[in-house]
Amino acid sequence: EGTEILWDTYGVPHIFAPDHTSLFYAYGYAQMEAHAELLIRLYAQARGRAAEFYGEQYLDEDRWVWTNGIPQRAREWATQQSPEFYPLLQAFASGLNARATEEIETLSDAARAILPLTVEDVLAHGMRVIHFGWLVDSESIETRVSGAVKSPSGSNGWAISPFRSASGHAMLLSNSHLRWGDKHTYFEVQLSAPGVSSYGAVWVGFPTLRLCFTDYVGWTQTTNGVNLAHLYRLTLNDHGYELDGETRSFEVENQVIRVRQEDGTLREEPLLIRRSEHGPVVFDRDGMTVALRVAG
Repeated sequence: EGTEILWDTYGVPHIFAPDHTSLFYAYGYAQMEAHAELLIRLYAQARGRAAEFYGEQYLDEDRWVWTNGIPQRAREWATQQSPEFYPLLQAFASGLNARATEEIETLSDAARAILPLTVEDVLAHGMRVIHFGWLVDSESIETRVSGAVKSPSGSNGWAISPFRSASGHAMLLSNSHLRWGDKHTYFEVQLSAPGVSSYGAVWVGFPTLRLCFTDYVGWTQTTNGVNLAHLYRLTLNDHGYELDGETRSFEVENQVIRVRQEDGTLREEPLLIRRSEHGPVVFDRDGMTVALRVAG
């Protein structure tokens, strides 16, 4: 009650809410209204269950998600949220589900089967995109292990002093040089509530803004090679791997990934996950076994 979502002619929602809980609820609602099928599928990928609903083409991604423990870590992150922020994440997820329920008849069978969405889905999606998509991904590991030279990426932003602008006001330009589509699809929004007056954008499915300005401050970021993902080559022996002159045993986990076939049936694909002191094994062939540790 008292919350408005006003869509302009460019497809940007302007959300006005009487409190923060209502604001996050409406923000989730608006994202689902604009990107229902995409958003639900991205959350299924963050669960490591996209192959179960969408087929074989997502099997490798599901392996990557489970190997790196994204669903388990998302559950841990949910318990670590502050008493102030966790209810806002709940409101965001509730807004997603409310809009999905309203348009349930228009959703694909796969999308309907994935609902409802949870706080853990929201956190797992952010982790998959940032930690295991931007900091490191399966393709970049192949490049790093092989020693190939990766094409440099970059972006830029400009901050202009009020002493240098014609208007006499500070100016900020963000030019992120980012891809568009799939998990990189951006969602632009205005958010207004008591103590909140923000305008900006973030990848679809995220509950907070990434590039933003308020009445008092604006911020952006550029692509940089932050060193938060490390690969470790392991020396194996008959009983495990060697570390500091000692033999260590792998922590072993068996998972089963269900894969939807073209005829609608499901097959089970076993996945053996080995974890070392340095993290899970993410590369094991051609005589090289490599573990990954990602910050966070």
